[in-house]
Amino acid sequence: MISKYPERRRFARVPITGPMLWRSRDEQGVCQVRDLSPEGAAFDSPDHASPDLGQQLSLDIPLDAEVSWSVTDDARVIRKAGSHDGYCRLAVAFADKDG
Repeated sequence: MISKYPERRRFARVPITGPMLWRSRDEQGVCQVRDLSPEGAAFDSPDHASPDLGQQLSLDIPLDAEVSWSVTDDARVIRKAGSHDGYCRLAVAFADKDG
């Protein structure tokens, strides 16, 4: 289906599924990553243990038993929406290193 709204993203989101660890200065949690792009990520986190809107995070996505992909203190929660299954959907934006 073609959207009637113009695409505002500079980069395509890549759908992925798997566990991800988020950490802030005071807390951490395990969540399920949904997609990634060079500008950010979307993930689902339990309602009772999810980061707050505006919170600065570090993210770790395990790639195998010994390797993980990390974003250190460069992700900020920009969207948080509740759901009915005990999880909320969150989006983070990565810091712009060029600007």
